[in-house]
Amino acid sequence: MGVSFQSTSFFPGLSLKDNLVYHVRFFDLKPSASEINEALGDMGLLGFSDKKFESLSEGTKKKAEIAKVLLTKEVCDLFLLDEPFSGVDPAGRDTIMRSLKAVSKESGKLIVYVSHTLAEIEELATRVCLLADGRFAREWSGQEFSQVLRKTSSGVLIRVPRAYEIDDKRVRALNGVLGIRTENESTIIRLESQRSLPEVLEALKEFSVDLEAIEIERAGLEEALVSIYREAVGNEHP
Repeated sequence: MGVSFQSTSFFPGLSLKDNLVYHVRFFDLKPSASEINEALGDMGLLGFSDKKFESLSEGTKKKAEIAKVLLTKEVCDLFLLDEPFSGVDPAGRDTIMRSLKAVSKESGKLIVYVSHTLAEIEELATRVCLLADGRFAREWSGQEFSQVLRKTSSGVLIRVPRAYEIDDKRVRALNGVLGIRTENESTIIRLESQRSLPEVLEALKEFSVDLEAIEIERAGLEEALVSIYREAVGNEHP
């Protein structure tokens, strides 16, 4: 079993390369220089190979933990990762995300990881478990979880090319219409929810307009997380 801790397990006074060699010895592995360079290269860390671990940024240290995971992927069937994306910039997040997807897809390894970021969960997870008070409160497939997120949407946006003329006053009077604004070459009609969509679309037909897009406007991620938590465990929890 491979493990990546939220607080690093590496020795501060050793170089990044020496730390990797030391840790994978617990798996009876003696990686070659090329194997170490490959793991470091996958994480964009080749330039840090000989630097002392204590001199590295928090994001670089997090990527080093994932490089350790990559070196043990041939002998481990299960990986436990604690907040693998915390403290990492967007580019580093994409690098880690791409590598974990590859490990899961190409080798069929099981990855269990902890996250509080819904976008990361939705992108990577095939199963989602919600913990509350130290117990499993709810479990979803990745697809089911995406559907739960969509339920937290806070509105709908209808985009219409500005070349079309619509009766603003009439549209604003329709049930559920929150407002109309212009943005670049589009007129955007914002609805309170999807329930108002059929009535507004019917009205737009009378103006013979072509729609650019209909978009779901999601609630903020923190709001969505609170909503999902309360639905799963009840309102008695904060």
